Amino acid sequence: MRITRFYFGDSLKTDSIVKLHHELTHYVVKVLRLKTGNQIKLFNSNEGEFLGTIVSINKGDISVSVGQQVRAPSEDS
Repeated sequence: MRITRFYFGDSLKTDSIVKLHHELTHYVVKVLRLKTGNQIKLFNSNEGEFLGTIVSINKGDISVSVGQQVRAPSEDS
């Protein structure tokens, strides 16, 4: 199964919980039809790329548990 990557502009840190922005929430739930327990990847230019697990889906927001870092930030950013 393919794990979808999403840009996340806020800070990412292993073992934290983040909430996806409203636009991402709609896409994840209505288009991709992901559910609680599904894995995604979150990335940004400052912290790199992290594996995440959807821990809750509520009306208007999704909480993701940030797991291990799978890619360090690129040197040119």
